Amino acid sequence: MLKVLQNAFILGAIFILSVNIYAQNRFEGYSLTVEANEDGACPVRWLPSSGGGNAIDVFVAGTNLQTRATGLTACDESSVTGNRINPNGLGKWCFAGAEPMYEVKLQNGVSYLWPALTKESGIYNVKDFRPVRRALDNPVKYVFSEPADYTKTVKNAIAYIAARQGGTLRFPDGDYIVGTTDGSTRDPSFQAITIPSGVVVEGSGANASIPSSNMPYRTTSARIRLKNDNQTIFRIGGCTNQVTIKNIELLGNDLVYGETLRGSNVGTIGIEGLGKWAIDPVTKQHLPNSTQFIRFENLTIQNFEKGIFVHNVNERNCKPAEQSCDQWQFDYVRVDQVFFLNNNTGLWINTFNTDWHVSGTFFGYAAKKAPGDGIRLQK
Repeated sequence: MLKVLQNAFILGAIFILSVNIYAQNRFEGYSLTVEANEDGACPVRWLPSSGGGNAIDVFVAGTNLQTRATGLTACDESSVTGNRINPNGLGKWCFAGAEPMYEVKLQNGVSYLWPALTKESGIYNVKDFRPVRRALDNPVKYVFSEPADYTKTVKNAIAYIAARQGGTLRFPDGDYIVGTTDGSTRDPSFQAITIPSGVVVEGSGANASIPSSNMPYRTTSARIRLKNDNQTIFRIGGCTNQVTIKNIELLGNDLVYGETLRGSNVGTIGIEGLGKWAIDPVTKQHLPNSTQFIRFENLTIQNFEKGIFVHNVNERNCKPAEQSCDQWQFDYVRVDQVFFLNNNTGLWINTFNTDWHVSGTFFGYAAKKAPGDGIRLQK
């Protein structure tokens, strides 16, 4: 009888240990930021490894970085010291923990909500990156809130996907405002939301909004829009490949039912391609930084000054010692089933290109935008 009890105890201990092991969720990534700006450099910026600059500090999600994570274990040759994760020799950090998500803080002060890997990893819902609060119920719950502005949420999701080397970011039914601090007020730090290599941005539908109608006030299922002038929704920088944007409406600063129009669509861009063929001023080495294999599919792009605008950095003030002027390439592009509606210019291309295909695409203009340009080929 004693032996039977001993065996039962051992089996029970193994079972408990197994439950604890499998209760651990896996988290992995790289310390990076994603921003294509006027310097024309590649948009994914890796934090330096020297001095532990690419380590992360891990906090319990929904606590405003106030509660340090505990019980973390390292994986893939990373190391753990308290709540700090030090990457392996390839810059990758990896850890396991009991929570379904954590807040990770980079050494440059940037923080991201970081979900665990699951069997669904690779396909992500933007709403899973919204602001979250950890409610001390029994059991503990994570409660997401709907942000008035989606800029930080989308950028968080894209950084996560960039660290996974690509994936699909889905926008379910909704109205997603970007470029503001509170859903209305201009965010002076906002440039655009950069999409890096390997990312698919996909909405639930691209039916056109009809702002002048009041029933229903929103006829599209998924819409990303601006609330101010002189802003851009998406930007694709240099060194970027295999990007797709599809099945969604992009809307400039336009009059929407129930709202008061603020400003105009001056300086607004739906999707901007921006880069340069750089030249190292010391070594004279050429860095083409070409962007290739881009697809825009089943979109409505409405009420922008420029719907899709692809151009070189410093196009008006190019320095030949630093840049091969007008030679940056944005190539192998498909514009398929896109409805350009009421834009001053639908498609404006000012780069050195070899292969663009525009098919099944319509350029529509109301009287207020007449005559309007469908396609403008500057080079």
